[in-house]
Amino acid sequence: MVCKLGCIRKGPKPLSPDPETIDILSMIPQKFEMDSNVFDSDRITNITPLHFMMQSEIDRRMKRKLTFNHMNDNTLIHTTKRKERDLTRELNHVLVACVKDIKMKNMTEAHTFIKEERNLKTKKILLEKEEMQLRV
Repeated sequence: MVCKLGCIRKGPKPLSPDPETIDILSMIPQKFEMDSNVFDSDRITNITPLHFMMQSEIDRRMKRKLTFNHMNDNTLIHTTKRKERDLTRELNHVLVACVKDIKMKNMTEAHTFIKEERNLKTKKILLEKEEMQLRV
């Protein structure tokens, strides 16, 4: 069957309701009762959004403040990358400082062990000398 533009297809008429359906429809109320609830999502019109940030997000935003002087995308990407590089550089400086502190502690500890070993060797030599004098 070829349908032309503007042609309306007509199908068979819908059957009229039988007596059982009419009885059921008479028992069901045809008007919907609308209960209004203060907290019903359909009834709420003005919603005030709650805006809160976690402390880590606040710290991150404080560290990564972008300057929006120029609205050029390349500039924004460049400033973001620069800030990230600065943060990475700062982190590297902190790590280097920690490594230096640990190295200094290890060196001072090694130095005290060397001094103690030298003192013990000196005492040993003095005791050997004293023993030699007692034998003679």
